[in-house]
Amino acid sequence: MQDLYEKLRKKLDRHPMGTPAHPTILNILKELFTPDEVRLALSMSFKSLEIEEIAKRAGVPTLEASSLLESMADKGLIYCTKNKGRIRYTLIPPMPGFFEFSLVKGEETAQTRRLGALWEDYFKSALGHSMHNTRIPMSRVISVNKKISYGVAILPYEESLEIVKKANKVALGQCQCRFSARNCDAPLDVCILLEGWAEFLVDRKLAQSISVEEAIDALQRAEAAGLVHMTTNTKTPVPYICNCCSCCCYMLRGVVELGYRDLASSRFIAFVDEETCTGCNACVEICKFKGVEVNEEGVAKVIKDYCMGCGLCSSACPEDAISMVQRSDYHEPYNSGRDLLLDIAKDKNKLNFELS
Repeated sequence: MQDLYEKLRKKLDRHPMGTPAHPTILNILKELFTPDEVRLALSMSFKSLEIEEIAKRAGVPTLEASSLLESMADKGLIYCTKNKGRIRYTLIPPMPGFFEFSLVKGEETAQTRRLGALWEDYFKSALGHSMHNTRIPMSRVISVNKKISYGVAILPYEESLEIVKKANKVALGQCQCRFSARNCDAPLDVCILLEGWAEFLVDRKLAQSISVEEAIDALQRAEAAGLVHMTTNTKTPVPYICNCCSCCCYMLRGVVELGYRDLASSRFIAFVDEETCTGCNACVEICKFKGVEVNEEGVAKVIKDYCMGCGLCSSACPEDAISMVQRSDYHEPYNSGRDLLLDIAKDKNKLNFELS
């Protein structure tokens, strides 16, 4: 039986995000997948396939394959799409993937608590380094737009409010990272799902369909709690907006805890009006990236190499001494998720991972 789950781990490890060997991941897979589900998953692909193709690959009747695929989809272990009555299923990596999908519902049970602790151990022991060990930023920071300098044009994919306003489908779920790590009391119900992810998770009763107004409220609550808006490093589609703390979030912890630099900044950087700044330290206290300090003259100073342009310091400043200005070293997000994933695969020498 151990060999069966190890086979699945090895298959998942072909994905650029990785599933490194460690006893904890086998325990996680055993909690989530039945042996029959594992056997079918071994015949799946990281590209979407219809039921008939998966059943043929696995050598099982279509009806049996359909039942197992639906079971896995209902648990958030695989992804599926529906188009003109045809359903296609996709194997997904642990993170981002079935870690998020299986815990996004927010149910507090003995199993979810157990899984949360296992995921936290796996991130610390193996997954964190495997996932973040790349020169290609998988995620990007979205700036709080309240203090962006007047006259600077903000593109739709650069601003959280515009992203949710333009989305055809919006849903809300629980932050899986804070549920697992349990290192702070920041709000959990601020995980925003969009478009295909939202449609899938709502269809599977794993997330709650919400209005644009409710999504904006979640963003405002996250900002008030000092959380960083983050999403995938792509222009379109934008499948989610995470609202992250540095003590729990597995994306931010890759930077602040593990020392990797695989996070893209926003197009903006903080700028301090030295005449207005009183050196109160509010910006220093709220910054997750150690991107600002108060110098010997008692004035806040932005550290360019560490400021990620989230804008929380500008929102927190009681004197309105900090604004967000356009940075000179900005790299635009990838045009699509496929382009991003292919570059990560190339960087990690995993170009044979079955992406179509």
